[in-house]
Amino acid sequence: MQILFATDGSEGALQAAPLLTDLPLEADCQLTLLTVNEGADEIGARQALAATEQALSHVTASLSLAERHGHAAEEIVRLATELPADLIVVGSHGRRGLARFLLGSTCERVARHAACPVLVIRGDVHPIRRVLIGLDGSECSEHLIEWLHTFPWPLDAELRLVTVIPNLHSLAREHFVLMPPLVPQPVAFDIWQREQAQVHLRSTAAGFVRPDLTVVTNVRSGDPLPVLLDAAREEGADLIVVGSHGYGAFDRLLLGSVSENLLRHAPCSVLVVRQPARVAAEVLVPAPA
Repeated sequence: MQILFATDGSEGALQAAPLLTDLPLEADCQLTLLTVNEGADEIGARQALAATEQALSHVTASLSLAERHGHAAEEIVRLATELPADLIVVGSHGRRGLARFLLGSTCERVARHAACPVLVIRGDVHPIRRVLIGLDGSECSEHLIEWLHTFPWPLDAELRLVTVIPNLHSLAREHFVLMPPLVPQPVAFDIWQREQAQVHLRSTAAGFVRPDLTVVTNVRSGDPLPVLLDAAREEGADLIVVGSHGYGAFDRLLLGSVSENLLRHAPCSVLVVRQPARVAAEVLVPAPA
């Protein structure tokens, strides 16, 4: 696995270091530390790299350092493409000493334009033990699950697979009934929908064959964003994982309401796994100052 860790050496960015150190990375894993100098602070950029390298002194992967000049989000995406990276890791808060390198807007821009998954470190960072994975049965979710099978989950991690189904109006629940031959016997649509979601989640859970992983399933109802946020808080999640469709340049003006709002409001770190099918290779244009 090739991981790109973008850092400015600030407290917010360095929060990712213990999380990465805790992951059981293979010896052949390549971890590239990147800092972007958006001004003339050469010393600050090198100090950021040195501080992060020290924080990752116990990581099991092979480390290399990189320093770039230019727009932070643009250079992160550019280097991720050049490597090519399997995962980008960024902190959600930065400092102004390096020209606002890792402020929230930069994280969102990286998540919108990167062709690979992006892990945004948020909140009080804890080792990854309880993971909330949002699934909707789409092709995007199938790609998400495939990618998660390759992720180096820590020992004793608990993966909670969650599907959020919409609430149906009480009238629809009472009168919208599926009848044979569609189903063996008459059943209310909302009950059928929940049962189908649970069957799919159980099948997905069975695909995680590592004996040290605990995989549980949960079907909830409501609007996906508030339901996932509530579930993360209730269950003390260390990480929320969601998929995002890969789009072209025009479509990628918006990452997707659920993914983007989770990046802004989640009480914990967020991993966005983009479906690569329609991702274009162009580099984003920096927003006006």
